[in-house]
Amino acid sequence: MSESDLKQSHSRAWLLVEMAALGLILALAALLRFPNLAVNPGWYSDEGTLVAIAQKLAQGSWQYLALNQSMLIVARPPVFLLILAGLFRVLEPGIAVLRLLTASLGMASVLLTYLLVRRLGVRQA
Repeated sequence: MSESDLKQSHSRAWLLVEMAALGLILALAALLRFPNLAVNPGWYSDEGTLVAIAQKLAQGSWQYLALNQSMLIVARPPVFLLILAGLFRVLEPGIAVLRLLTASLGMASVLLTYLLVRRLGVRQA
């Protein structure tokens, strides 16, 4: 076996270890985020506000609670609300869908953090 073959074999083995570790980290992140989305730990006021705004957006209304055409919506994360409103058009509106979205975004942030660190941490020889 040549030195380049040995390096390539070591590189593949390291990649498998890295992917297994990433899989375990993502599994742990999912375990911490997804169980009992609808019932644990209960409602928080900001969740209720987000659900109410997204429900109105899903119905085509730009409304913050009882205020029509309210600029208070601008104080909320607009892309998040639009994604949530889109989900409410497909799924039944409620806290479970809101928490499913936030848990999914949390999983995506774990993966993106890994990819960023891997890219920044790899040094060219």
